[in-house]
Amino acid sequence: ALTDGLSTRMRKLFGVHIKTALTMSGIHALRQGFSQLVKNVKEIDSALTQLKIVSGESGTAIEKFADKAFQAASKIGSSAVDIMKSTETWSRLGYSLDDSLSLASTTAKFSNVGSISVEDATTSMTAILKAFSTDEQNAPEMAQKIADILTVVGKKYAISASELGEGLKAGGASLEAANNTLEQSVALLAAGNAAVQDSSKVGNALKTTTLRIRGATAELEDSGEEIDSFCESTSKMQATIKGLSGVDIMEADNKTFRSTYDIMLDISKVWDKLSDINQASLLEASSGKRNATVIKSIITNVKDLEGAYVDASNAAGTVDEANSKYIDSIEGKLKQFTTKFQEFSESVSNTDWIKGIIAAGTVLVEILKNILTFGNGAVGTIGMIATGFALFSKLKIGKFLPPMPECKSNGRVCKLVNCWEVWNEYYDYKAA
Repeated sequence: ALTDGLSTRMRKLFGVHIKTALTMSGIHALRQGFSQLVKNVKEIDSALTQLKIVSGESGTAIEKFADKAFQAASKIGSSAVDIMKSTETWSRLGYSLDDSLSLASTTAKFSNVGSISVEDATTSMTAILKAFSTDEQNAPEMAQKIADILTVVGKKYAISASELGEGLKAGGASLEAANNTLEQSVALLAAGNAAVQDSSKVGNALKTTTLRIRGATAELEDSGEEIDSFCESTSKMQATIKGLSGVDIMEADNKTFRSTYDIMLDISKVWDKLSDINQASLLEASSGKRNATVIKSIITNVKDLEGAYVDASNAAGTVDEANSKYIDSIEGKLKQFTTKFQEFSESVSNTDWIKGIIAAGTVLVEILKNILTFGNGAVGTIGMIATGFALFSKLKIGKFLPPMPECKSNGRVCKLVNCWEVWNEYYDYKAA
């Protein structure tokens, strides 16, 4: 009543509004949750459909795989959809469904500790694995080894795990062809990146250097690199480097190239004894004019070169240890929650519950369509607002909202002023 004190009237005013705001927030959250649920169902269905096409597996096998994917994602701290998409990529490369899931799980761990997307991690891991391993039976173990090495070296040196992946993606195949092990290749990248801070550039520089030393002129041309007299003749390259530094690029049998790592390590030991002219000539002969800075960084950073090799050789278990710390982080816990909600979304998609919600939604859309198409212009808008109030009054959403008074229509059109009166009546703060 008008005689109520100010405090009483304010309490009634804000009490009603706060309850309404809380209820509306709940409705909004529910709508968002349902939207996310539908999105999850669509993403999971799409990922599993693509995997079924690529792998050629039966529907039953894919259903069993989905259960394993959810378990793996929850354990690792990754998204189940990301695991499924990564599995599809590995499956495209010819690996079995079980091996593909194992490879995808390792990739997801690398993604977590390397702070890169699972998609980018998959791209790097597939390139590295194909470069350094031809044994498909051993692929899961090799992938684990790759992730371990990239993780430990990325933690200790001036190059991150993801940058190592980029560098190996650029130069890994050429380094392997030049008789470098994965450990040696990573050590070369770590030493080279210390001064350059561009892992792709380092990877490409190492690729060019290995091609020049081996005299692979066709591949150099394909890469757009310069061809000179040094790389056109293996014997001339061998004689030039040996004449300038005393280091041989060939093994004792004079038929097998020494690894790039061993060549650079030996050159580093005599580097300070060389004249400036000989140093410059050696860099140009081995790597070309454009890549001299990178190769010099490797040669003059022997501490990182040797240290990274030792650490890479003793990296077993590193990625699992790092990922366990990631899982305990806020981000890791959020990903586990996301996976659980994705699993929930997938489970309810096969029940009548979600079908009922979709059916109810269809009816509601039809009602709204009728409202929107009733009348035209301003009349249609007034009708929509008024009918909306009437509809809302019958829903009785939550215990905080009493039923709104029904808006009386005048003929076929509910007057805007009447709607305003209804709204005022609903929020009447006078004493009952």
